[in-house]
Amino acid sequence: DIYPQQSIIICECALYDLETFLGHQDYGQRHKEKDEIVKDIVSGLSELQKHNIVHTELSPKNIMYFKN
Repeated sequence: DIYPQQSIIICECALYDLETFLGHQDYGQRHKEKDEIVKDIVSGLSELQKHNIVHTELSPKNIMYFKN
């Protein structure tokens, strides 16, 4: 085979990326939601680390925000 193996990731459609979500004017009042977002990011990074995966481009633009 002359083509390298490719992987495709399929997931549900996100409402926003984190950068767009943080840009919403009413977001500043939702402190509890901010805490949950930080916890989710840390949890995700911890899970990646368990599998020896390093995320090299972590930024609000490539963190997807889902309502639930």
